[in-house]
Amino acid sequence: KQWYQRRVREAVVSTQSTGMFGYAKIVTGDDMSKREKFVMICWSGADVGLVKRGKMITLRQEVDEIFTQRAKVIEASDVADLSLESVKDQLIKAGGAAYGSSTS
Repeated sequence: KQWYQRRVREAVVSTQSTGMFGYAKIVTGDDMSKREKFVMICWSGADVGLVKRGKMITLRQEVDEIFTQRAKVIEASDVADLSLESVKDQLIKAGGAAYGSSTS
């Protein structure tokens, strides 16, 4: 968890005026079942202009062709959207049924 948060923070701080794409493997599930889910992150910093955002749409099409296996695409411009808890919550919601922890 600390490694993920540190890497996200480093990447976001250095890219406020640019955009970037990321691909991450997140483990979700409960004590009965663990699943690896992949998420693609499209980041546009707060200082990214309209022209650069437009170019990112074209680049995203190319990235989509490379990273076809993913459970969720997260479009973010706020670092809070990229916290590990937020990403896991979004993956769980995108994944359908969530049965919670087992009590047996």
